[in-house]
Amino acid sequence: LKKSYLNFRLRCVASMEGRGKFGICFRMDGEGNGYFISLDMINGFAQIRSWGQNEGNVMDKAFHYKNIQINHFTAHPGRAYSLEVIAIGGYIEFSINKQITLSLIDTCFLQKNHIGFYVESAYVRIKNLTVEVLKGPQTEDYGPI
Repeated sequence: LKKSYLNFRLRCVASMEGRGKFGICFRMDGEGNGYFISLDMINGFAQIRSWGQNEGNVMDKAFHYKNIQINHFTAHPGRAYSLEVIAIGGYIEFSINKQITLSLIDTCFLQKNHIGFYVESAYVRIKNLTVEVLKGPQTEDYGPI
């Protein structure tokens, strides 16, 4: 998305055609480091992972990639899903059709602020996209956000 969002609530309705996957990227920087929520709408599988470049870019250790949380949801191939992501401070929550699917605390990418979508071997339609800016926490752990 064109604007930057640090603490936010993203809502949309997504439908997918094809057998691929798609997802939501957030707390991203210009190099593609950040969080990725991967969605398999055929098999009902959601996971959040962190992805980032390591210092020095040594070939076999150039990136760190970590699956943080995985969960299943009821899949309805060919139907639209209401999606919501909340990111405030280190708290991250992802819901499908108003049911919390992923919920965690992670502070790897606290200061990154770009949001986007990605698609793999499919066609995705995003409707009714809204992003609400939320007031961040004011604690010594996070500082003013």
